[in-house]
Amino acid sequence: MNKAFIEKRNEVKQKLESFDQNAHNYQNVMKEFKEKLEKVKRS
Repeated sequence: MNKAFIEKRNEVKQKLESFDQNAHNYQNVMKEFKEKLEKVKRS
């Protein structure tokens, strides 16, 4: 394994991890938004 390849692979891995994190945060935000919407509809 050459060094440049390993660095590139680590970079890609970090980008994927942060992408997963963002996707998870987005799902939580959408869930909260839907719950608030339901409360508004019911009141």
